[in-house]
Amino acid sequence: MEGINPVLIIGTGPEGRIALEIFNDNEVMVYAFLTDKKSEAGNVINDMSVFGTPDHPDVKKIFKESNVDFFIAAGEPAKRHDLH
Repeated sequence: MEGINPVLIIGTGPEGRIALEIFNDNEVMVYAFLTDKKSEAGNVINDMSVFGTPDHPDVKKIFKESNVDFFIAAGEPAKRHDLH
């Protein structure tokens, strides 16, 4: 979609997967998932990389090279609150 920045999706649960599907359906570029679950870092979900935390080297590179937005897709209210 024109005028929409690429996004990083925070959260790899059902909400994050649904967000990825919606972004893909609307042709919004998604760089990757971010998560605080170390066991998921390096995985691939629906053809999308899971970088891990925001201090991952690829995330820092993305910030330097482009405008990017975050989409918080955490299902737990307390977790969402902590992220924004």
